Amino acid sequence: MQPRIIIADEYPVVLYGAEHALICAGWRIALTTSKPAQLPSLLGIVSCELLIVDPFQSGEMFTTGMSLLGQLRRAYPDTRVVVFTEACSACVVRELERHDIHALVCKGDGTGELVAAVHQVTAGKKYISSSVASLHPALCPQRASEMAESGG
Repeated sequence: MQPRIIIADEYPVVLYGAEHALICAGWRIALTTSKPAQLPSLLGIVSCELLIVDPFQSGEMFTTGMSLLGQLRRAYPDTRVVVFTEACSACVVRELERHDIHALVCKGDGTGELVAAVHQVTAGKKYISSSVASLHPALCPQRASEMAESGG
């Protein structure tokens, strides 16, 4: 059985693109929302096994996004979380690791990276997109070595 997937991003075009890419890859999307800050209450109504979210919204502080992730991880510890964001700095990678995020994909990556992340996470593995691993090889040594071995 496929997991119920929720996608949350403030930008409708990003929601549509992510949803379209995943549907084309054979996944079913339970819900999309342009209001990630409402996820804690929304997940109390609509359950999911996999959440794709950009917690870092325009005009908000970095700590607000990290607080949202912490709240979601505490309230829904069994929900797997894929962070899909433009914020892929070393600081973000380290902080996301502390919040036990299952995958990190940069919005600048191709849709194949998001699809690959969903496949890996639903298989019980963690995933770091290739652009994050290449930007921060010291923070993502396993992924960086996998890329070097595969020539990518």
